Amino acid sequence: MIILRLLPLILFGLLLLELQLTPAVLHAESISIDSEISRDLFRSKRARRTFRRFTGRERVRIIEKRDQVRRARLISSESLGSDSSVISNLSGLKRIILRLKAPQRLRKKIRRVTLDGQLKRKRFKRLLLPRTCGVSTLKIWLHGVRAPIEHKITRDFNDHNGQSICSDGETDQEEQDPVVSPSPSRPEPTPSQQIELIYTINAGGTSTVVDGSGRNWIPDGDFVSSGSQGTYAVPEVFGSGGIPQDVLRRERYGSINYEIPLDSGEYKVKLHFVELFWSRAQERVFDVTVEGIQVKSALDLFATVGELVPYPVTFQGEVVDGSLSIELDSLVNWGTLSAIEIWRIGSGGEPTEPTPTPTPDPHGGGELSGVWANSGEDKVTRDELRYTLGQAQPNYVWDGEKVTLKADKNEVIAFNTILEAATEVVEINHFELSHLSGPGGYILHNGAAEGDELFNWVDREIEHFYVRYLEIKGLSRLFYEHYDERHIPSRLQRPYTGEGFGYGSWQDRPGANKEFPDIAVPLDLELPFTIAAGSNQSIWTDIFVPKDAPAGDYSGTLQIVESGGEVRTILVELEVLNFVLPDEPNSKTMLYLGYMDTNLRYLGEAYPQGAYNKALSEKIRDRHFLIARRHKISLIDSNRGSDAWPHDAPRPAWNSRLDGSLFTAENGYDGPGIGLGNNVYSIGTYGTWSWQGGDEATMWERTDNWASWFHDNSPETEIFLYLIDESSDYEQTNTWASWMDSNPGIGSTIPSFATASLPSAMHHMPNLDIAAGWMATGITDQWQSAADYLNATPGKSAYMYNGKRPAAGSFAIEDDGVSLRQLPWAQYKKNISRWFYWESTYYNNFQGGTGQTDVFNSAFTFGTNTGFNPVIGETGWNYSNGDGVLFYPGTDTVFPDSSYGIKGPIVSLRMKHWRRGIQDVDYLTLAAAVDPVATAQIVQDMNPEVLWEPGVSDPGDPTWNRTDISWSIDPDDWEDARSALIDIILDN
Repeated sequence: MIILRLLPLILFGLLLLELQLTPAVLHAESISIDSEISRDLFRSKRARRTFRRFTGRERVRIIEKRDQVRRARLISSESLGSDSSVISNLSGLKRIILRLKAPQRLRKKIRRVTLDGQLKRKRFKRLLLPRTCGVSTLKIWLHGVRAPIEHKITRDFNDHNGQSICSDGETDQEEQDPVVSPSPSRPEPTPSQQIELIYTINAGGTSTVVDGSGRNWIPDGDFVSSGSQGTYAVPEVFGSGGIPQDVLRRERYGSINYEIPLDSGEYKVKLHFVELFWSRAQERVFDVTVEGIQVKSALDLFATVGELVPYPVTFQGEVVDGSLSIELDSLVNWGTLSAIEIWRIGSGGEPTEPTPTPTPDPHGGGELSGVWANSGEDKVTRDELRYTLGQAQPNYVWDGEKVTLKADKNEVIAFNTILEAATEVVEINHFELSHLSGPGGYILHNGAAEGDELFNWVDREIEHFYVRYLEIKGLSRLFYEHYDERHIPSRLQRPYTGEGFGYGSWQDRPGANKEFPDIAVPLDLELPFTIAAGSNQSIWTDIFVPKDAPAGDYSGTLQIVESGGEVRTILVELEVLNFVLPDEPNSKTMLYLGYMDTNLRYLGEAYPQGAYNKALSEKIRDRHFLIARRHKISLIDSNRGSDAWPHDAPRPAWNSRLDGSLFTAENGYDGPGIGLGNNVYSIGTYGTWSWQGGDEATMWERTDNWASWFHDNSPETEIFLYLIDESSDYEQTNTWASWMDSNPGIGSTIPSFATASLPSAMHHMPNLDIAAGWMATGITDQWQSAADYLNATPGKSAYMYNGKRPAAGSFAIEDDGVSLRQLPWAQYKKNISRWFYWESTYYNNFQGGTGQTDVFNSAFTFGTNTGFNPVIGETGWNYSNGDGVLFYPGTDTVFPDSSYGIKGPIVSLRMKHWRRGIQDVDYLTLAAAVDPVATAQIVQDMNPEVLWEPGVSDPGDPTWNRTDISWSIDPDDWEDARSALIDIILDN
């Protein structure tokens, strides 16, 4: 295996060497890498360019710190082009410190850093090397590079005669796997160490409080020399972790000094802070120092965890002078402290009070075995325990310690948190990123919501979703073929040879009968929840960045509280960029919303009767439109209703959708596209227009009526007449289209539309204005010629329909998480005017004859299920998973056990993946306006061959092609591409 050792000290513009020893020599090895051999280590050309930008621009600078005013004397400066550096003349110094001083843009390319196996923050300020002879190993992971940069630093100290004082055997141990330190200083005590609880102190208290375990929380008056007392009649402090409310509701505040008498030895100290007074960030900021070591700098409790939420800080270290000192240094207003716990740690023996092993509680009570995060595009099936097994790799949003995000204004950014329960059932009582604090005190809010408030996003920029899973029992036949294993999504591929010739059975597919994530239930509907032993639970988080949010850095703390009182916190950082994504997406879409299916699920009747149900039906439908807008997706329907509608116009419920008044704060909307109307309307969807039996004159009259209504009421809306769906009766379709073309009136402005292949439209239906093609394979020049013809001819357009591999990503539940992100990129590359997906609420599988589907418990939604095939699992005619279902019913009268009882839809993760690609196209459009050549190259790198570009294996039978997909399925590669687009935009 090739190990990258290409000059990682380029990252360190400041190398402070302060060794209080005799003269020393530091050997800093850097081994360059053969560019030809290393090419496969880069996921893209951009990653390679990024890697090269770390070379040749920085220098290793060695300085001597002269005084506390930070004046320094430069000792030497080494060229980074050499293979190694030998630096001497270092007498009188105390420590070796590596300090990162790379340009901000380069620092953001770092995914993870470890020093001697210890995981460091992605944007660390300095690293302290051991003051011993030996070798330290520094590893740096960059986005898009498959292996880390590895750099070894040899610490070799000389005596006064210039001879080494280090023996050959006196070296550090080999680097171990990265470990996140649980405390600011030392590791947690091992089970073989003696642990004794010494004090539980009620900071600011005036009397002893006894908790449920019989522990006495004594007043702090005997230990504190400064600070005032305070008591607040506040609501319950959440997630108390077993500490009495009467303790947490009190505080010691001010600039505080404690001296707690203790025998010399090693101790573990846990400080408990609660923001009891202030309700916004930057009102209380203070430093925390224990035994002379600053354990928290500029702590802002509200900005970190919010109000009335405990924030524990743990320190482990030695007391040598008979007293433990704790200091709070106030920076803004007064510091605060509510409780202190102190344990003595000794060597050998058993714990003073051994804790019996509890019997697992089937209702929860165990502890999480791991918590980590990703973008959600790497789909984690429910059985996976990657963190527990050491397989949870750092990724673009997770560096092993915190979540790091980057977003533009008017964008929805997201991440996914995975909670693992390896051996015990775990109950989670609380999960919340309460807010993100940004420049000037600007806050992105989260807020508990239930019932109708779930569909009100005003002042609720942060949303959490409990992810539900669906078992994949067979391959989706409509989304890909299985003659070539490479056409099948990666998690369902069998082993194969050559050109996708698979071998093995259904059980050889890694994702066979695994539960895949898809249903995004608002978290407030599920809390508290349990995680079964041996499984995980994902929580998806959406964050909308408003247009008026100031650019800069935002931060907050995600808090997870287990039923046993264990509180876990994860830092979340968001960088808001200084430009705005457009309200109107550049990737145009249309998604069909059913009528009878939704009414039956919510109201128990396909056509609502009575004024109340009719009004409720329209409210529910409007909420589908609101959620679609949050995902930058446009809806169409068939203009159905329970009452007769003889008019050539949209029903009244459409008025607010078309004029944009539905998408305003008055209706609870906040997000992309405030106040904009739905940008598309389909007349007679799926051929439901009522005058099909008429003649040319009838066509003219009716289309004139429709065109006049839109001219007067919604002139900006793109409209068309949906002539027919997937028909081979080209003659009839073209006749209707020709009638529309020949209309001497205003009706001639309405385009004709049909779902048909682009070549068929060009050759057999020359009068058709819009063709929506659906393809897996196609003869390249035929499809390209047809697309060029439709796009170049005034009044005509090329649409695409659904999605099928290997031409593009698909809507199958089991497809890779990036599949629907890739789809808009393909749309952009091939100049497709709009992408159409055929259904979103296909709850009744009438085409497959299986009737109503319990969509919360069945991935299979379309086609027939005629039995089990030993190679492809459950199968039948067009058997497919998730086809036609992108909204799940919030109320389900057909399957009441699956109902959440809310009057609006529950969204799928696939819509969120699609939104990522739609927003990417907005970035592409902005970048292309600055540098079209570089932008086109990024598109080509990410989508080398899409739609008809791969061609076919046999032109005589263009229905098949042995080929792999051309796009990467690694979410980090897509984030690299997005970052490259951001660089282009910001360079402007």
